[in-house]
Amino acid sequence: MLLLFHSLCITAQDRIDGVSFEDYMVVDTSRFVVVYEMLQTRDAQNPSEKVYDYALLEVGRQISRYHSKHLVTFDSIYTVALRKGRQGIPPANSNLYPFEIYKNHSEKNVQVFYRARMRGIFSYEEKMEEMRWIPIGGKETIAGHSCNKAACTFRGREWTAWYTSEVPCSEGPWKFCGLPGLILKVEDDKNEYTFRCVKINGGGKPIEVMQSYFYEKSTRAAVVELEKKAHNDFYGYMTTYNGKTPNIVYDDGTKMPAEKVNERFNKPYNPIELE
Repeated sequence: MLLLFHSLCITAQDRIDGVSFEDYMVVDTSRFVVVYEMLQTRDAQNPSEKVYDYALLEVGRQISRYHSKHLVTFDSIYTVALRKGRQGIPPANSNLYPFEIYKNHSEKNVQVFYRARMRGIFSYEEKMEEMRWIPIGGKETIAGHSCNKAACTFRGREWTAWYTSEVPCSEGPWKFCGLPGLILKVEDDKNEYTFRCVKINGGGKPIEVMQSYFYEKSTRAAVVELEKKAHNDFYGYMTTYNGKTPNIVYDDGTKMPAEKVNERFNKPYNPIELE
């Protein structure tokens, strides 16, 4: 696994890894690409404060890929800089959505990639869990398509989805799937996570996945714990996963105390999966 830093002396800059396009391999070809607006409430105590991102769902014959559009843009810049031999390439901002979700419908499994803060990239696989959708009344037009509504409980949240049979593909953003049509909008009952389609583009481009030498294999439980600790106890997170007490310094080179590290790097933790 490629780590973002090679020593325990790091400056107080929050970041996640970039990945060169050359470190991906082709696994399918997209039939179409759905662009979603993704709204997140990172801090449950401040529900009106939303983090906006745009995400791409690349839908292939067997495999789909869901990932942050802004992270793709960063990786593109990162790739060009590497090809030109530049050194000290600025890393991506850690506020970008750090997960990539691949659904393999032929094998009925999901592969998740997590770009950990200052820690490299981790991946885990899980079986594609059946989502028990219940049809509910109501229609809405989204991105020019007529949609029906359905609801389900998944990983601790109550979700409502709007799906269109005009695109007969059992797919959706993030891990969502299992409806008789493409999911164009889905939100939880707390209004903490919302995904809404803004447009559907044509396909024909390769769907790519990171090659195995670039990430560390893990489990869902371990990644959940990693993310939680990175948000709630960053100093402990760095200590645990480096095996030594980190020497985190200010820009002027002076050492940052543990309590200041947490004050600087801890973030509200409100994951999409509560169970």
